[in-house]
Amino acid sequence: MPSEFPDEARLRLERFAGVLRRFGLVDRDGIGTRVCRADNPKLPTLNRLLAPFGDALPKGLTVEFLSKSVRVALTEPCPATLAWREHFALVHPQLTKIDKGRKHAGRYHKHVFDLLFAIFDGSLANGRIEQEMHTGIQRVDILFDNMGGVFSKIANIIGMASPYIPFECKNYVGDLGNPEYDQLSGRLNPGIGFVGVLIFRSITDWGRANEHCQVKLKDGKYVILLDDSDLDAMYQKRHDGDLMGLDEIILGRLRAIQLNISAK
Repeated sequence: MPSEFPDEARLRLERFAGVLRRFGLVDRDGIGTRVCRADNPKLPTLNRLLAPFGDALPKGLTVEFLSKSVRVALTEPCPATLAWREHFALVHPQLTKIDKGRKHAGRYHKHVFDLLFAIFDGSLANGRIEQEMHTGIQRVDILFDNMGGVFSKIANIIGMASPYIPFECKNYVGDLGNPEYDQLSGRLNPGIGFVGVLIFRSITDWGRANEHCQVKLKDGKYVILLDDSDLDAMYQKRHDGDLMGLDEIILGRLRAIQLNISAK
């Protein structure tokens, strides 16, 4: 099911412009861009952002009335979001229902794959579990073709092609160690790309995790870290149609690597 991220943002802007037209207003200062970036904007936020339109409103109308009209227009799910919800109606995070440990690794692995398939529908494609690499010498837990969206943005930011995005999933009880970071970074090369994602249940020492990422960065390899709570948040952003918010979660992890700061 195709779902292009720019179309979502464009639709929100069109809805905003439609509300303005109803009141005879024109956005000449790019206010709509700031308004549409807000995640389910609250009335006080909208009142502040839309205040410049106050003097141009028809007599008897207030900025608060304009704000309420804009909020209704922006919070109504767009057709693409409604179609996504219908298509992935059976996919839910529910990661807390899966126990940690090797015994349940297969179930966790499969569930993470289903989540990623849904969350990145339209930007990652041809997902495969246990994909063989290098004539079968290596395997990666999950591999997707990079078709656009946030991972293409990352490729542009770092200036290196990322035709594929590998994911490694670790259903561990404790924090990850050197072998887990080495395993993912070992999958990154010019043919695959230099961006990979390491998914795990939780981490207690994010500072130490960042040190591992910095070691890999010295080799030009970007290891993006995501835990259960990140997957929950990403799923909710996609469910709500907040695709810019979804991008920001991933880009925040990239920023942590580039600025050498803890991701959390």
